[in-house]
Amino acid sequence: MAIVVTLLIGPVPVAMGFPVTGAIRVVTGLTSHTLCSQVLITGLEADKVYAESVRPQAGIGLLNWGIRYKVDRSLREVRTTFLGAFESRAVYRTGLGCVLGMDTAEGTPEAPFAEPGSVSGSVSGNPVIEAAIEQALRDSKAIVIMRDGQFVGEAYAPGYNQTSRVPGWSASKSVINALTGILVRGGRLSLNQRSLFAEWANDGRREITVEHLLRMTSGLDLDETNSGFDPAARMLFVERDMAGFAIQGPLKRLPGTKMSYTDCNTVLLSRIIRDAVGGDVTAFARRELFEPLGIRNMLIESDVKGTPIGSTHIFGTARDWARFGALYLNDGVVNGRRILPEGWVRYSSQPTLGTRYAAGFWTNVDQDQRIGMPGDSFFASGHLGQKVLIVPSKQLVIARFAVRHKSDGDMATLRKLYAAAAANGG
Repeated sequence: MAIVVTLLIGPVPVAMGFPVTGAIRVVTGLTSHTLCSQVLITGLEADKVYAESVRPQAGIGLLNWGIRYKVDRSLREVRTTFLGAFESRAVYRTGLGCVLGMDTAEGTPEAPFAEPGSVSGSVSGNPVIEAAIEQALRDSKAIVIMRDGQFVGEAYAPGYNQTSRVPGWSASKSVINALTGILVRGGRLSLNQRSLFAEWANDGRREITVEHLLRMTSGLDLDETNSGFDPAARMLFVERDMAGFAIQGPLKRLPGTKMSYTDCNTVLLSRIIRDAVGGDVTAFARRELFEPLGIRNMLIESDVKGTPIGSTHIFGTARDWARFGALYLNDGVVNGRRILPEGWVRYSSQPTLGTRYAAGFWTNVDQDQRIGMPGDSFFASGHLGQKVLIVPSKQLVIARFAVRHKSDGDMATLRKLYAAAAANGG
């Protein structure tokens, strides 16, 4: 999510029911949470994270002169203010990552697991693939190529390695797709399930289904405009109970009639998942998803109510993200064990109402985007160039993570990596 904040001269204006003071709190909240997560989870330096990931976002640079942040490693917290006011505080909780609005921090960041057979640089032994990775790494932080269940190419920028957790941003939505599929397979959720929240029982929102939330067709008036005034920004960086806020959103249009992308839909689905598993989504995900895939370092951040921030705040090593992508190569079966329902992968990668969005993933139906990639390819995608490309027909996964402020998510880099890997047999 990129944040644009427009400051107006004169009396405090209100946009979408949210005053400029609220939009400034979005900026301080985004800064505190981003720094907390990437300093205390990923291990990066605060000034580097701010300079690369926060300050360049449209609008934030305009406020930079008044923004001050402080990282306290002993207290496991980050505080950010604007002109000495509008303070936002993010704290670290052991095993749960960072959260805004919590009174006290907990513990110390756990040490990352060691990867067996750790290597540096490319492991492909193929000069063409190595050259493509080397070129892509100039604009990337971590790259992993996986074919037929094996790592065949890998490289990291300075400051990153095989145990560095990188943010998925909106690639996190694909993990929520998997958790939804697991619950559907177990009969604990259904795609056509309605009356999802008590607050929706007496109006048109009772017709919203799990599928509508998964495919961004809920019809709720919770737009994501990346303005700093929009409901999605307020939910992520101001509200303590994110789903509780999103539940109050009114209906804008008939559910199922239009795809309208917003983090609010995924956070609502994350609350439904939380309730379906009895509250501890981290334990459920570890047992039913991560451990069967060999994922060792993935972390799901939650708000103060325990709702996963499944729209944007899931972290994992580049290898773990590649392992996650491999789940979708063979219809959700890994090592002979079915994780996802039969046919779930095809369902998840089919376009929604003629758009490029599917169900927590993005499709390659747009020829301008696809260029040289097979028609069955699809990908998880996140802010700043996070990509997990899945190509079942080639048994290929490419996980590429970056900090790139480009509107197209830097698809050109992904296409070049795919061309090298596909043409040279991994």
